[in-house]
Amino acid sequence: MVLLALIGWAPSQRDPHTPAAPYATRRGTSLQASASRAQPRWAAAVGDRALHHGSPAGAGWRGYWLVTRDGRVVSHRAPAFGSVVSLPTSTVHALPTGLPPTQPIVALAPTADDQGYWEVTATGTVTNFGDALFAGGARVTATTPTDPVVGIAADDATGGFWLATRSGRVIPYRAPSFGAVAPPAAHGRRGSPPTTHPAGLTTAGLHRRAVATASQAVVSIAATPDDQGYWEVTAGGNVTSFGDAVVTSTTGDASASNPVVGIATDDATGGFWLVTRDGQVLPHHAPYLGATVDPGAQRSAPRAGGAAGSAGTATKSWRSAVVALTPTANDQGYWEVTAAGVVTAFGDAATVAASPVASHPGSTRAASARAATIAHDATASSASTVVTGLGASGAVVGIAADDWAPPVTSGAGPGPGVGALPKLTVTTTALTPARQGTEYQARLGTSGGTATRRWAVASGWIPPGLALSPDGVLSGTPTAPGTYDFTVTVADGRMLGGQAATAHLSLTVDPPVAPSSRWAGYTESGTAFSMVSGTFDVPDLVASPGATSTSEWVGIDGATNGALIQAGVEQSFDPATGGVSMYPWWEILPAPETRIPMRVHPGDRIEVTISAAGGDLWTIAMTDHSTGQRFSTRQVYTGPDTSAEWIVEAPTRARSGIIEPLGAFAPDVAFSALDYTGAVRSLTEWAIVQNGVTMAMPSPLTPLGFTVAPGGSPPPAP
Repeated sequence: MVLLALIGWAPSQRDPHTPAAPYATRRGTSLQASASRAQPRWAAAVGDRALHHGSPAGAGWRGYWLVTRDGRVVSHRAPAFGSVVSLPTSTVHALPTGLPPTQPIVALAPTADDQGYWEVTATGTVTNFGDALFAGGARVTATTPTDPVVGIAADDATGGFWLATRSGRVIPYRAPSFGAVAPPAAHGRRGSPPTTHPAGLTTAGLHRRAVATASQAVVSIAATPDDQGYWEVTAGGNVTSFGDAVVTSTTGDASASNPVVGIATDDATGGFWLVTRDGQVLPHHAPYLGATVDPGAQRSAPRAGGAAGSAGTATKSWRSAVVALTPTANDQGYWEVTAAGVVTAFGDAATVAASPVASHPGSTRAASARAATIAHDATASSASTVVTGLGASGAVVGIAADDWAPPVTSGAGPGPGVGALPKLTVTTTALTPARQGTEYQARLGTSGGTATRRWAVASGWIPPGLALSPDGVLSGTPTAPGTYDFTVTVADGRMLGGQAATAHLSLTVDPPVAPSSRWAGYTESGTAFSMVSGTFDVPDLVASPGATSTSEWVGIDGATNGALIQAGVEQSFDPATGGVSMYPWWEILPAPETRIPMRVHPGDRIEVTISAAGGDLWTIAMTDHSTGQRFSTRQVYTGPDTSAEWIVEAPTRARSGIIEPLGAFAPDVAFSALDYTGAVRSLTEWAIVQNGVTMAMPSPLTPLGFTVAPGGSPPPAP
């Protein structure tokens, strides 16, 4: 078996692990270490329960989805991906008559490319549709009747999301935590301290007690444009910012009879809009584009539903409370929706009298009782539409815009108004490996399209700890080893006529390097190793004030036990003469090394093969491919055969057992043609650390092998 299997080059075979700290040596003693394997964190897609319908060529949706309390999703000029009431009866949502009152749907959030969405219930159950992903079970977090989930916000940078609860907890899933109004119930950390505003919301008080009044209850959460922060808003209009969320200074007109019910981000300004139950829109660093109730108008008697209205406003079409607001693609407009399904558009928000896209067929329980369509509301203003056929149990609870540009991916040319622009293409095809616990950064590249581009993770999982910024920089510190497959999308416009492109990428996160006082390289642990081979280039040693030594070798055993059979080349620098001596050798512990009668030189390419020959006999073979010299011997070896190694080492003095200082070798030692026969369990990467200083470190392991370089920085992979 070649070392491609050792390193798990096929993504489905990668075997992440977390090695324990090693100790001690080679030659006269072995490197004894324990290595345990952590549970792999695979990026499995869980979107096979719903159909995926892409946008038709040349069409832009510019529509929205409505979600109802009993779980239906009504699409208006937006593709239908399904809903919880359309799932098979064997699923967790197996409720042919809709969700019960104890588990109502509270919100819907679309994915970064608007080719899917999540529905979330008050109890924290999240269901994915289209390309929305969710792994690890349907229930994200345990909630209580007094602290239900109230909102969800997508993290376009990671493909995950945040949930917010009534008390202010923020539960991130595949998304970073920036803090919360209240700490997570099952976690001991809150993240970064929040910035509190405006009118006296004291997060310290909410940390120590339950929500005391309805006005203190968090009602929604919204992410910032770059997904590096978010806001939480209470019914009383208090907004708390986290991460890079902008701080505001006013609360607007919110009261017990007219509470805030939602918040929506203005990506163009970095601000947001609040919307109240009677339809007021309260902008914060965002343009005011109108509202069903003008906040500056004379107040009148309360309407049906308990909200106050403005003087002179007809009440026939507005008898239900406003429940949510969502902005258009360019944030020059927004829609308000009521619980009865009345949608009102402001600014450039599009409205259509007919229903060009019906609700998903799977959400129809019975045509007479369950049919929900978009129709013109003749009694409302010309900018209004209404959802009919909802029924008393199907009150609308949320709205989300579908604002993605129609992709131009197959030579169809740009859409209207774009002109003869080159086709937008992702030029990044491969990513350099990352290492767990080490900062990583890679910039994704494109060609064609316009200069303004926005990136997002469309599907799959990027490594935990990393995030993709809107300008295409994948960065962070990965926290779990493994191979992660994901799809990125980039668009040069979010309105009609823009171009979009996608790319499927894979990123391998290598486990952290294990420190050793002697070994730098890779060891494979397992059982029944009967052959190991590898080729390396012999380095020279740089002059130093004292005596130094370096060895390169290939062997079996020693990583997890006291036995070892090995062969390699050693270089020693003598400061008295200023010369470097080198010689090949083989060794079977506990016996001392035996020199091989071959002359080697710096730059020689040496191949070592150690293999079982039957019974207790083993063959040790060495070939100098630069000079044509060959050596072979058969020896008795009775070790446990539990590891294979490819190592650069600081040798031990035979008589004293003292580890010699590692020589400053040059050039870097390249190992290639790595092969072995054995049952694989775990791979460990070693770096030589002496007196707290990293003396030698290997590169990431690739199908071509690896390289070991002196110093504390990993060299480039071959």
